[in-house]
Amino acid sequence: MFYAMHDRDGSLTGGNVGQLVQAVKVFVGDDEQKAFEKQLADQGQTFVRERAQGVLPPEKWMVSNNGLHKRPRMNPTAQAAVVKAGNAIVVLGIPKGARITVKTGATIIWPEFALDGDELEFPSADYPCTYTVLIRKWPYMDRKLDVRTVASL
Repeated sequence: MFYAMHDRDGSLTGGNVGQLVQAVKVFVGDDEQKAFEKQLADQGQTFVRERAQGVLPPEKWMVSNNGLHKRPRMNPTAQAAVVKAGNAIVVLGIPKGARITVKTGATIIWPEFALDGDELEFPSADYPCTYTVLIRKWPYMDRKLDVRTVASL
């Protein structure tokens, strides 16, 4: 049996969809399973129980309506995957309230911030590089976009 422990009533995410905090597959008989569930309850764990083929990764799953569901995908897109160095980079279709981080290589250009609109525009450097835009918004799965700048198009 697969057990997914989750935050109570979306307390980690500020909503009514639970974020998985631990997942475990238990291979025991009915009596041991009942004892395990009692132990979880005694420890104050909120959990759902389902039959699953293996352990499900929390970055792709959530708890909703007392069951496991795949987290939805968001579909922001870069206006262009390649831009001329020095020109603006534009990302469209971002869910309002998403948290954004922009980096190039290991260098963080913009640390995580909340976006109050649905698009992001920022100037690129005057030299070729690749920008990575990481977009996070619960309950969506994280989205990573790469935009490459080149010397000439």
